[in-house]
Amino acid sequence: MSAQLADTCPTMPAHPVDGGVKLSAGWLLDACGFKGAHLGGAGFYERHALVLVNQRDASFDDVTIFAAQARTAVQARYGVRLEQEPKTMY
Repeated sequence: MSAQLADTCPTMPAHPVDGGVKLSAGWLLDACGFKGAHLGGAGFYERHALVLVNQRDASFDDVTIFAAQARTAVQARYGVRLEQEPKTMY
C-alpha cells in the first residue's frame, strides 16, 4: 500500500527500503491537520507535525489520547498504520 500511496501523492517524501517504501509520518500527520493542533495541554509542534509536546499542563492521558487520535486519522485517510516511537514501557 505505501508504494501505491507514494505514487498517488508525489509531494509526499518517500524512499525505498527493503520490502517496500518508507513514508513520512510527519507529512501524513500534517496532511491530516495535526501540525499546530492541540488537545488539552498536549499539542503537535507548529513547525513539524511529527513532534508531540506538552504545551501546558498535559497529563499522560492527554498525550496518549491525542497520539491515538492522530494515528487513527492517518489510518482512516491514507490506510497507513503509524507505529509510535519510542515504545512506552507501560
